[in-house]
Amino acid sequence: MSQTYKITLKPIGAFYFGGEESFSSAPLDAVENMTQESTKKYFQKRQGYFAKSEMFPQQTQLLGMLRKELLRINKKLYYFKNFVSVPKKFKDKATQIVGNSRWTTDDALALGSLEELSPLYVGKEDKLYISAPFDRGLRLEETGTGYINGRPSKAYAFKKCDDKYFGAKDYLCSDLIAKDKSKLKIDDIFTAFTQTQTQTLSYKDNNDEQLFKVKKYRLDEACHFICYLTLENDAYLDMLKTTIELGGERSRFMMQVIKEGKPDIQSDFAYLKTDQSRVVLTSDALVEAKIFKECKVTLSQKKVLRTFQRRPFNKSRKTILLARGTVFYPHEGKEQEVKGLIEKATNFRTIGYNGYLDLTQGENNVH
Repeated sequence: MSQTYKITLKPIGAFYFGGEESFSSAPLDAVENMTQESTKKYFQKRQGYFAKSEMFPQQTQLLGMLRKELLRINKKLYYFKNFVSVPKKFKDKATQIVGNSRWTTDDALALGSLEELSPLYVGKEDKLYISAPFDRGLRLEETGTGYINGRPSKAYAFKKCDDKYFGAKDYLCSDLIAKDKSKLKIDDIFTAFTQTQTQTLSYKDNNDEQLFKVKKYRLDEACHFICYLTLENDAYLDMLKTTIELGGERSRFMMQVIKEGKPDIQSDFAYLKTDQSRVVLTSDALVEAKIFKECKVTLSQKKVLRTFQRRPFNKSRKTILLARGTVFYPHEGKEQEVKGLIEKATNFRTIGYNGYLDLTQGENNVH
């Protein structure tokens, strides 16, 4: 019998959730004694980089952590120093619990008893918060006729209709909102700080100790992360409270699991509807470029998802996503096409990407 669980993750100290590495140029005197040009470029690229954390983990990170914890809870893992594996005698049972495939953007998923993972939310006390639409406090207005590739086209502009949603430097709303219309400011609950660390880079006969900076975050003590996991068999997970690692830099969290159904996000946030049809992302999403042709305006930001591919050879794959809070304004009569393109990425939706609020003028649907 399927069972849904509410999973609460409370950070224990600072955390680091991946992010792209931003490299600075290397001082030439640090590499002047290297004779091979390729070796010099190797070190030049990697000196003085600044690793920046994201505020939220990727859904793929959540998935990996939960699969590992399910195997640990069901005693199907073997630990030796820093090495963790599934013994051969447990392979079949482990596959039954969490599947046997790595998450990919293309192939069909085999996740065992895992049916669905929700997007990640923020919780405070008994409230659940989602990212507000980027156009919160704005109104789209037609301003006349413009030209695209020499062809006449309607022109639009956003007008601020409520300054309370914006700080002095904001141009997009960055609030978190709850169903009772209360809000949290991102900058009030996430505190960033930077640490300087060292690492040894080795290449052939060269070893060099380099300094680098890491930007981490702390979450307000009164807040936590929330997600919902649905399993097809309730025998594999029960109520518990334990410490887990999630993300990089050995970021630790207190994880609490209780049996509780998913909230009706569509109904809870129906108050966001206006007289203008919109579709709003509640999680980062992969969508085809054709979605922009179905919309008169899209208000969005980009996010980077990196996945690791072992075969045919080890490499990372970079995928561009649209960030939670992105707002689509479909052309009249194109609402279903826009929603269909968001739903098309089934692998992503299964693990919590591509969630959305239907704020069009039709009937409400649950997503």
